[in-house]
Amino acid sequence: MVLGVKTAVRVVARVPRVPLNVLRWVVPRRRAKGAPDVGLLPTMKWLLLFVGSSVPGIGRVFKANSIESLPPALASYAGRPLNILCMDGGGIRGRNLLVAVEEIEGKMGKPIGQLFDLVGGTSIGGCGALFVNKYGNSMGEAARMARTALMELQTRCFADQSGSRLLRFGHLCRDHRREMLLELCGSSQPLTPPGAGSGGSGVRAFAVASRCRLRGSLEPFLFRTYRFKPPSRRRRRGDNGQGRGEVLPGTCVAQLWQAVEATSAAPAIFPRARLRGMLLADGGLVANDPTLLTLKEACALWPGRRVGLVLSLGTGAANPGLFPGDDRVREAVQAMGGVYVRYQPPVRGISFIETDESKLTEMEEATRRHFRYFACRDVCRRLSASRGPSLRGSWDKMADSVHETCEQWRDACAAAWNSWWSSWSNKSSAGVIHEFEADLETAAWGSAGE
Repeated sequence: MVLGVKTAVRVVARVPRVPLNVLRWVVPRRRAKGAPDVGLLPTMKWLLLFVGSSVPGIGRVFKANSIESLPPALASYAGRPLNILCMDGGGIRGRNLLVAVEEIEGKMGKPIGQLFDLVGGTSIGGCGALFVNKYGNSMGEAARMARTALMELQTRCFADQSGSRLLRFGHLCRDHRREMLLELCGSSQPLTPPGAGSGGSGVRAFAVASRCRLRGSLEPFLFRTYRFKPPSRRRRRGDNGQGRGEVLPGTCVAQLWQAVEATSAAPAIFPRARLRGMLLADGGLVANDPTLLTLKEACALWPGRRVGLVLSLGTGAANPGLFPGDDRVREAVQAMGGVYVRYQPPVRGISFIETDESKLTEMEEATRRHFRYFACRDVCRRLSASRGPSLRGSWDKMADSVHETCEQWRDACAAAWNSWWSSWSNKSSAGVIHEFEADLETAAWGSAGE
């Protein structure tokens, strides 16, 4: 009897241990104040908030993504129009953003930071926007630094994936982003340097993160590289009569690594970030395409100012094209007096955390060819037309050079055709075709040499 009671006590004592041991991997442990929340359940909470904020009828969509609240440009404003660059999130596929920036800089002959007035990005695009602010005034420096950071992210974070880490801590990849940024950019990199004016240093840029509201929905939170004084409380809720829209929540008092950690804290990939007691996650939860948020920020920074070019760069999609929201964005940009250009490269078989360098290199080469053929010329032409006489003159010279080359090519082809036609009756078809190809190749090399 005693032995049976002891055996029963042992069995009962061991039964709770099984679920408790399992829950230790799922339920977050008690952490010190200020530490990021960890565990699978907090990660699922953020994902459910994302679903609730995105699906109609389940949750509330933050009104910053609504187009109706964008104020139109003032017809009486005579200043130079604004050029705006927007960059999507997409993990390691953000290398396609670097391709587009490198091509634009190469064609325009100017650093990317001198071609745009405002740069906004989400997740990996937000990291790119911050790098444009820090290094965009030197030719090719922003793309070079961003490429180095992406290679470090690929080898030190994405290459180290663990399912047990996902169950226990709520994120799949090892997080070395802070160490990586400190080694690459230095120990002290404030978003707004102390000696800089209200506009900060370099082109104005911001990165989008997301935070949880008290009512159980998500809203964007901007990391700005410039100081922005919000309007008075009386005018904060809407238009003040001069085209100024609502002010989005955000801060400019943070370090570069803090902004990068927050805007790229994708649930289940990286842990959430904490800034002064506030939990922040990837900006793609509220706006993976930050175009509308960038337009709102432009309206708040420059009330009533006309918009010139709005260039929106995607990181790639299996079936690129005009999504249902793009037409609405284009109408909003046109109402503000600007032109909307959306570029989305075709990408298949590349995940957000891809580590195969051969696949990524092939993706970049395909995107470079696609961008050169479909978008580069139109983007550079519009940028040249809106940035002043010097750039317009350089574009005109390049256009004249291309036109002259085409004229020479046309004359060379006509001469080769006449020579071939005159000898048609005296030679065989194979000999004529061979001679025609030789003449054409000679004429082409001659015109190219001239």
